[in-house]
Amino acid sequence: MRMPVARIDASSFVWGAGLVVAAVLAASMAGLDNGFAYDDVLLIVKNERVHDLRWPWEYLAESYWGPMRGDSLYRPFTLMGFAVQWAVGGGTPLVFHAVSVTLYAAVALAVLVLARELLDPVAATLAALVFAVHPVHVEAVGNIVGQSELVAALAMVLAVALYVRDRRRGALRGRTVVAISSLFMLGLGVKEHVIVLPVLLVAAEVCLGRSHFATAADVAARGRMLLLALTAIVTAYLTLRFSVIGEVTGDVAHPALRAIGAGARAWIMLGLAPEFMRLFLWPAHLYADYSPQAVTLWPSPNPAHLLGAGALLLWVSTLVVGFRRSPTLAFAMLWVAVALALVSNLLFATGVLIAERTLFLPSVGVALALGPLFALAWREHSVGVAPRVAAAARIGLMALLVVAAVRSSVRQSAWEDNAAVISTMVADQPKNFRGHVLLGSTLAELGQPTEGIAALLRGTELYADFAPAQLELGRLLQMQHRCAEAIPRFRTGLALDPGHQLGAVSLGACLLTERRLHEARALAVDGLASGRAPGIYRIIKTTAESLLVTVDSVDSRNLFARAGLPFDRTGAPVQLPIRFVEWPGGKMPDLLPSDTPSAPK
Repeated sequence: MRMPVARIDASSFVWGAGLVVAAVLAASMAGLDNGFAYDDVLLIVKNERVHDLRWPWEYLAESYWGPMRGDSLYRPFTLMGFAVQWAVGGGTPLVFHAVSVTLYAAVALAVLVLARELLDPVAATLAALVFAVHPVHVEAVGNIVGQSELVAALAMVLAVALYVRDRRRGALRGRTVVAISSLFMLGLGVKEHVIVLPVLLVAAEVCLGRSHFATAADVAARGRMLLLALTAIVTAYLTLRFSVIGEVTGDVAHPALRAIGAGARAWIMLGLAPEFMRLFLWPAHLYADYSPQAVTLWPSPNPAHLLGAGALLLWVSTLVVGFRRSPTLAFAMLWVAVALALVSNLLFATGVLIAERTLFLPSVGVALALGPLFALAWREHSVGVAPRVAAAARIGLMALLVVAAVRSSVRQSAWEDNAAVISTMVADQPKNFRGHVLLGSTLAELGQPTEGIAALLRGTELYADFAPAQLELGRLLQMQHRCAEAIPRFRTGLALDPGHQLGAVSLGACLLTERRLHEARALAVDGLASGRAPGIYRIIKTTAESLLVTVDSVDSRNLFARAGLPFDRTGAPVQLPIRFVEWPGGKMPDLLPSDTPSAPK
């Protein structure tokens, strides 16, 4: 039986919208006082590309991260938005956070609009309220770079709402095709996950077609028109993306997912499925990062996978029940699956195992899935539900909404600034290696290298296969004149990231200090062959060869001796301090020593 097409009750919509906006403000207003934190610092504060407004098409030719992370990801409209906000506020974080809260309210209202197309007004309002106060959204709202999640979700929810509205009345209108196509284009420029929008529209047609959608003579023709438009947009987007970053995915894989196949990734993510479910349904504990050993990874079959299998079975069972009894529930469950597809690490490895910000869009499906339950509890004469049970359910839901809003508001302080993020990361989950690594780097920057080394040691104990941590630890040990301890750290880091030039030249300097001269010369020869940083590699090679004259037989490779140049006869320790210069364009420069001495004499 098709749902009746009724005129929207303006009064109930206004009341519902008011409640949703109030809930958003209650959950998020505390974040307005936050500063720049975590990725905000690199992408906004230290990113000169967003400090000046430029022509819009200039952003289309740039990657999201720029050279600092190998030109990964492509989000030109996100960068453009940051530039506009920087210009409006003169770099103050208040403007950015005000925009984030406004976008959050807009997404929650869009969820209300979509829900009212699928549910009765009361159930739709409750579903939107759940979305508005959900604690898992704090990261996307409290951390400025989460704006890409907000705008992408806004574009997708509005596009689906427009599609459902028109199909309930018959065929798509021409202006709706244009609107959906425009939203799709905007969303793709903000975040690549919007590429699944056509799949969501197909899911809506499959789940809601018989019960919700009307028939019309030109349904197929308008559908083909929309399909062609979306296909053209995807083709243009992928072409432009590939031309800028050189690949389709372009993300940097999480260190735990490097060098493992799709099968192992699938086992790992199955083991993490209960954590996804917990975050959707009972997000009492939230973390800024989910990495080893905060989460345990099983890349092969393990009894722990039974919990993940149970979570997957629950999703399948709910989907089946939805197809039989509640099309809205079926559509909501497909929404969750489709929205998670690109961040699930099943299709390809991403930079995160779990990230709360990436659950923002899937949680729309969770809110919609709860709608039929809300309708049951609020119905005056629910079949098979005792009035007292229904009343208790209503009171319990109201209490949960209040608790969730308070939890979200309190959690906003975790994203106040870098110090808050890092300290809460370590305090919330002491077994997470990344928190200790960030703490170590921060302490070193604050002039506390000894404490920084201790934190980095703890991070590498928890997880050894993270190249930046090993290389940073080696650098700090080198600065403390502890090269014997630094060398194995540099070697471990370079085994994980062979192209890291800072680590390579630092290793070369330490090898000289420890008089491991053959190793230093071999490293320099390899470095010169690579064509990168020839200045410092030439100095390392020359210094090593001058010292080899006194401690080893001179062979034909020792150009220093062949040239008859003076050499070191003292046996004094060799210190080769290094400085790194800034350069336009962001590529690795030739590395030069802080004092460019002649060869030791």
